[in-house]
Amino acid sequence: MVEFGRQFGDMFKSVYDSDNNGVIGSSGVGVVTWINRGNLASFDWILSDFTIDVSWHDLDLSAIIPASTKLVGFRVWQRTTTVAVIFELRTKGNADYHNRSVNSSNAAFLDIHSDMWVVPDSNLLVEYRVSGPTDWTFLNVLIFGWFV
Repeated sequence: MVEFGRQFGDMFKSVYDSDNNGVIGSSGVGVVTWINRGNLASFDWILSDFTIDVSWHDLDLSAIIPASTKLVGFRVWQRTTTVAVIFELRTKGNADYHNRSVNSSNAAFLDIHSDMWVVPDSNLLVEYRVSGPTDWTFLNVLIFGWFV
């Protein structure tokens, strides 16, 4: 977690170039580029694509993002029939409870949405967890972009 925090902080202690495409490090070394997927015609995953239980499962991003990806932006929409139903993402293998992205329903039958940021592992995998197998109206997830 310390290493990721340092890398993330260094990445954003920087200035954008005139195209607003690349990020130039404050040391002047290296460039991080934002890849925007644009206007997507559909979601990458919907409720039926996920295993719904309280266990962590792999989510393979390799068909969408390149091997050089450093950080992935997910957009999540959900509606549930009860409160405190969650969708979580984390870097594969990271067991630190505090180092995960969480989308939680705080009211029944209300559309909840959020942007979630996760670092993929070297195999372009992240992990997800979905709670409450009978509590979902919908769960829609897409990758809106990534940094390389």
